[in-house]
Amino acid sequence: MKNYYILFITLTFTLLLSSCKSTSFNSDYDQSINFDKYRTFNFSDLSQRLPVDDIVKNRIFQAIENNLTAKGFTKSENPDLLVDLGLQLDKKKSTRPIILI
Repeated sequence: MKNYYILFITLTFTLLLSSCKSTSFNSDYDQSINFDKYRTFNFSDLSQRLPVDDIVKNRIFQAIENNLTAKGFTKSENPDLLVDLGLQLDKKKSTRPIILI
């Protein structure tokens, strides 16, 4: 019985995850550049004006900063490398049924 319970929970969790729309991610950079010569980074001025609220923007910046730091880069006010970001947001309408009694 315990195995069926675990199987049920696993299938339910899998269905919930598969029902979520994935986020697409694209990156673009000059592949002929040797990034080993760069040690410091910061975000471009244009990136500071992303069309999202501050909480989302801070999460995006923090994720990028964590990844670059893990690769050996250091954030600096005088960077070797500027990170530029662009976002395209799709607005979705949500509806819910109204039940009149």
